[in-house]
Amino acid sequence: MTSIDIYAPYLARAEVSPGGEVFLTSSDALLFVDHCDRLGLAIIGIDGARITSNEKELYLDAIGDASPTSVMPWEAFRESRKRFAHNCLRELIREKGADTYFSFVVFDEEQYENSQQRLR
Repeated sequence: MTSIDIYAPYLARAEVSPGGEVFLTSSDALLFVDHCDRLGLAIIGIDGARITSNEKELYLDAIGDASPTSVMPWEAFRESRKRFAHNCLRELIREKGADTYFSFVVFDEEQYENSQQRLR
């Protein structure tokens, strides 16, 4: 599955940088967390930004990192990252406002297993 497939339901409302990074509206970002869960994916990173017609400003204080740091089963990891993503987004939206956009770093099971090999 490609990132275009993952983001397809949200692209009409998203902002896409020239480098291909996808930024979702805050309401779509919350839906995206559950979408990734249904696809069997885990969100390990979140970046918040303010985007206007003239500029994109990444918030340096709106970053969530949930990279793997310990060995655990994939399903437990996915569930913990789903909770992390929901909590992080709700907090960032409360702090920065509903007009905040978000980009994500997403892991599939193979990427996760590769990261686990490095932790073992």
